[in-house]
Amino acid sequence: MLPAYYPRPLSPQRAPPPNYPVEREERKVTHDLWTIATGNAKTLSYEGAYRTQYNLVTHGRGWFVYNRIHDLLRQMSLCMNLESYWAAFRIIHDVSLHLDNRWCAVKRVPSLVDLAMNAFNRPVARRWRKVIAVLRWGAKIRLWRAAFTEVWLRPGGVGERALAKRFNKNKLGHVCA
Repeated sequence: MLPAYYPRPLSPQRAPPPNYPVEREERKVTHDLWTIATGNAKTLSYEGAYRTQYNLVTHGRGWFVYNRIHDLLRQMSLCMNLESYWAAFRIIHDVSLHLDNRWCAVKRVPSLVDLAMNAFNRPVARRWRKVIAVLRWGAKIRLWRAAFTEVWLRPGGVGERALAKRFNKNKLGHVCA
């Protein structure tokens, strides 16, 4: 008998029944993954999302699900910080357990955890996250600058005295006739 951790071959791939809505199920998987990535996983049913992926994998559409998850992880890695990325990935991984535990092992492709780590650590993803962080700080600084200027120029404040000194210096240099 094989040990429990040994990847047993999948049962023969069943062709979906003639009335099985493959395209609708593929759209549902894509929608479920995007819902998780955008932080709205509370609106999903775990059982429904897991069952949809399980049915697609057992009906021979494992590559579709795997590629959708891979594309989504690559897109998420461009704009999400580490904590939110791993929080979303943990939910995706929980919904995709059959794909990760059985299908990836049998097909000898990298597991979902490896995909997530590789996607997040790509140089292009690191650079994009830095650009987004700089842009966010620029927006915050513009908001804070108005408050800083208001405090700096208050009557009797440092800013008012510095501007008065500059004005008086320039006033003496320019004599109007």
